[in-house]
Amino acid sequence: MNKIATESAQKNINLQILNFYPIKLPFLSEQSRIASVLSASDEAIEKEQSYKEKLLALKRGFMEDLLTGRVRISPDLIKKISDNSKM
Repeated sequence: MNKIATESAQKNINLQILNFYPIKLPFLSEQSRIASVLSASDEAIEKEQSYKEKLLALKRGFMEDLLTGRVRISPDLIKKISDNSKM
């Protein structure tokens, strides 16, 4: 490919040249397996993104409750959190 590429600022190969080179594709059974693995991965990613969005909404709600004073943090809880962060 390097020999047939045209030289300029970057090497270039056009589609007419590439049409002469065969491209091997995996068997249909392997393509199906690959597709199923990718689909399962996509589903897992979507579930994780949905879970993350729910956690962020929960965090926003907690932050709003804390910042507006609807929920108070006890001094004992603050001490416990600060003690745990020192570990």
